[in-house]
Amino acid sequence: MKKWFTTAALTLTATAALAQGAQTLETIVSQTQWGTQWGNMVPIDMMNNGQMQVLTGAAHVWGNEAPFATVLMKDGDNWVEIAPFSTANDRPSYSVCDMNGDGIMDVVVSESLNTAGTQGIFLGRGDCTFERAEITIVDAEEGLPANFENPFSNFAFIQNSFVADFNNDALPDIVGIGNNENYVVLLNQGDLKFKPVYFDAGTEYGGNGHQMWQTCVAVADLNNDTYPDIVASFWKINVGGGQGHDRECFTEVYLNDGTGTHFTRTYLADTTVSSCNGGVALGDLNNDGFIDMVINGNGGLYAGTPYAIEETGNDYTAVWDQAHVCLNDGTGHFKLASKEDFDRPRVRPYNSGQNIISLFDWDGDGQLDIVFNGHTPEDGTNVWDAGYCTGYVYLNNQDGKPGKFARKYYYAGGSEGSCCLMDWDGDGKKDILATGYLRCDKFGDIISRSFSVSKNNEASTPAPAAPGNPKATVEANKVTLSWEASYGAPASTTYELYIKNAEGTLLGNCRAYIEGENEGLRKTEAFGNLGTNKTITYTLPDGSYEWGVQAVDGRRTGSKFAKGNFTIVANGIQERQMAETAQSVARYNVAGQQVSARMKGVQIEKLADGTIRKVVNK
Repeated sequence: MKKWFTTAALTLTATAALAQGAQTLETIVSQTQWGTQWGNMVPIDMMNNGQMQVLTGAAHVWGNEAPFATVLMKDGDNWVEIAPFSTANDRPSYSVCDMNGDGIMDVVVSESLNTAGTQGIFLGRGDCTFERAEITIVDAEEGLPANFENPFSNFAFIQNSFVADFNNDALPDIVGIGNNENYVVLLNQGDLKFKPVYFDAGTEYGGNGHQMWQTCVAVADLNNDTYPDIVASFWKINVGGGQGHDRECFTEVYLNDGTGTHFTRTYLADTTVSSCNGGVALGDLNNDGFIDMVINGNGGLYAGTPYAIEETGNDYTAVWDQAHVCLNDGTGHFKLASKEDFDRPRVRPYNSGQNIISLFDWDGDGQLDIVFNGHTPEDGTNVWDAGYCTGYVYLNNQDGKPGKFARKYYYAGGSEGSCCLMDWDGDGKKDILATGYLRCDKFGDIISRSFSVSKNNEASTPAPAAPGNPKATVEANKVTLSWEASYGAPASTTYELYIKNAEGTLLGNCRAYIEGENEGLRKTEAFGNLGTNKTITYTLPDGSYEWGVQAVDGRRTGSKFAKGNFTIVANGIQERQMAETAQSVARYNVAGQQVSARMKGVQIEKLADGTIRKVVNK
């Protein structure tokens, strides 16, 4: 291990106020050792001990144009650098999951380079080491589209990937968005066997078809039918036209038909917004229970589309390179938030993949805020030297309106980089970790690829209460699981579920501790994988099962699990079995102050019949 610095390495003096009344966050770490270009960072509990580590990789590191990949791990008061399990480095994509059901986090890795050895499924051992899994691809030629020349064979041509259960069989599947022809959902058949399902990734342009670049993919249930849908952004190479570019920028939505084998595409670019070389973040921004979207990058509003006409007053001018809030109408179709509600800043990340944009309840009011890095010409020019390369926090719920945002903070971010949130300094609050090209006089004379940590300046909030009244209804080989929102939970609350079979294997891709002193603690910084749904139906083999569901709030903090049991038998309906659970309302200490659900105190609980009781937790 090689030690570099402590968490108190450097504190920078920040300007008190900036444009629009925004202030700068305190920078507690700033250095170039881990400053990167076109990189990604993701927090993961790789040791299975309740502590987060950071997996990071990039095309370049400051002072050395060679590729960069490492794991950052806390050792006492120091953060140290250890060897990574994958050297993927060109816009790497990391999707944290539990692929083999052992409760230890695994990672699906992909990148822009066509190097199969650095990509694929890496199975965690629980000690910061991983084994690259040998997978089997079955029926790869079945359903191969006419404009695909080759069936899927490996991860070499996938640029960006995401893990989700696309057919509700409780097995984690993989969607891959790549260059050339690999646009697939890999349906998990069990035992590390996967069947490719190909889906259309855009119209043909002069026979060039699926030649994509700088891709990004995100997954969530966009129409609340309990089946995950897909959002992809990318550049389509060498198509001509495109407002003077040789590429076209696309942001597309693919709605799952419920089988995981067919996805209906809707172009956002047709009437709303198109973007690429940037980020996609999904979450409920206006507290209506439906997952919305934030996108940024190159591209924007095509000339002649309604929003471009509205903004420019003519039908021949495009509006480029803005960030956009896109509000879901409940069907998986989106309407652009007004400029009054979100000022559509020109913040261009010049990077693509996860963690370009983060949605996070920064101020603890129950509404999702927006955190992102990039380059912006603050004075309205297009001159690089006149602009900032930094980070921004937009707070939600302005004037008491969910879905209305205002820029409140600057932080030491950068362009060509990424950001994530985790507790760096051990104070129980999640800070902003950022890497990229920092150029902003608000942070002194730093002009370089930098790694920074910006301190969370908001008060802590208790973990959410567990969902209430868990129910399991079985019919034939299907089980419908349902629960109620915990008391006072906003509609934007997401949920994560596990199912454990009689052999002890975990199903459902749960990324949290399901029992013990760490029960409910998240193993990665992500929202619940069921989105805002409070019911879901699975198709499962015969057997006896335990299950549980947790609430995940806007700070990605998990509740305890509400648990139950059920049995599936081949000969039809079987009565459900449930453990009696109580819905936690709040917990107070002896001084009458509300405290975290993991602390000692008097807990106020509400039973399913409405009875309120007090429980002393010692």
